[in-house]
Parts: sequence; C-alpha cells; structure tokens
Amino acid sequence: MRGFFRYVGRNPALGWGLGILALLLLFSYGGRILIDPADAYALATKPDLPPMLDREALAKIGEMTTFEDKLAQLRLGLRHIFGTDTQGKSLLASPSPARSASASAPSSVSSLAIMPAPSLTTLSPRWSTSS
Repeated sequence: MRGFFRYVGRNPALGWGLGILALLLLFSYGGRILIDPADAYALATKPDLPPMLDREALAKIGEMTTFEDKLAQLRLGLRHIFGTDTQGKSLLASPSPARSASASAPSSVSSLAIMPAPSLTTLSPRWSTSS
C-alpha cells in the first residue's frame, strides 16, 4: 500500500483522476440513497414549487429509532431542495436508466430504425463523369 501512495505521489495526474472518479462514484451512489427517483417523473409532485428545505422534517430525524426511518425522514426533508418544474418533476431527481429506457422512447425514434437505407446505386459521387 505504501508503494501505491509513492507511485501516486510521483504521478499527480493519476491521483487527480482517481480522486475525481471516487467523487463521481460517491455522488452517484449517495444520490441513489438520498433521492427518490420516482420524483423525476411528470406529475410526481405539485408543479412549479419554489426551492425549499423542509426544516421540520429534518428536525424530526433525531426522534427516529431505526436507520431506515432516519433515511426516509432525510429524503422527506431534501425532497424539493431545488424545487419542481412545470410538469411537477423534482429538479434534483433523475430517472433510473431501467425505467427511462422503456418509458421515454419516442415513437419517431423507433420509426427511424425501420426506414430503408438508400441504395448505393442511387448515390453518385461528385467527381462522377456521368451526368
């Protein structure tokens, strides 16, 4: 382990890269714990809510006995920290990849996939001598 830290000391770009990667993983997994992805869908909450922090919900965290209850109370307190948009989606939450891939594919994308490709005989290069 000591050799690893000496190697990182000689290569500071490696240290910065590993630090950025660690922060990215921390935020992505920490966000999944703290934020409910169901708030990212339309009409999940009231539309056009201003940014707010529910201090009453955060104050009740100390009264909770289990970790799950404390986490649920923390989620409730941070639910609309950035507010909501006009469709009622929380600006802090983002949809999970499994649900968004199947639910949000527009019909125009699927219709583009079945369009036939132009044949090569109809395309003529600009340098072609035939007119």
